[in-house]
Amino acid sequence: MRLKVLVGMLLGSVGWAASCPAQAQTRPGSLHTAPGKPLKLQSGNVAPYVPARPPSAPVILPRFWTTKDSTQWALGYRRMYSQLFRRLTYPADALMKANSNGPPSGSLLFRYIIAADGSVQSITLAERRLTLAESAYPPETLQALEQAGKHALGSLRFAPAAQPDTMRLRINFNPEGH
Repeated sequence: MRLKVLVGMLLGSVGWAASCPAQAQTRPGSLHTAPGKPLKLQSGNVAPYVPARPPSAPVILPRFWTTKDSTQWALGYRRMYSQLFRRLTYPADALMKANSNGPPSGSLLFRYIIAADGSVQSITLAERRLTLAESAYPPETLQALEQAGKHALGSLRFAPAAQPDTMRLRINFNPEGH
């Protein structure tokens, strides 16, 4: 008899515990992963799903220097500079490593070859014209400017031609805006 009462009390308490939800889960509007562990949902507005755009084809620039029409030459020149300046940024390394003279500003003259397939190759620095002497700036900042110019020039693509062309281009760098 005593065993029946003990089993009855035990089963009764289990049934009572199962019928009473845990205190942490009784608040309206709250969800829990376990007792005492609230489920954290993202708050605020969720941005709608936008599928990724397929990569755009590279812009193929005309070899404007071969045309005899001055209007076409000017349009091609402007288009090349427009594409170049979209790719050109003043390097953050040059701003962060600037000394008391400030970040360098001036122009760099690059010599490069446009291969027959239209890619830009063999980019070399031909000349630096800075507002102060080169010794006034840390070498790392000058190298950062040179690398920024080479990267921007190397990303340009031109129309294919029968033979390669050698070009020279001056790029102005100014920390307030190129």
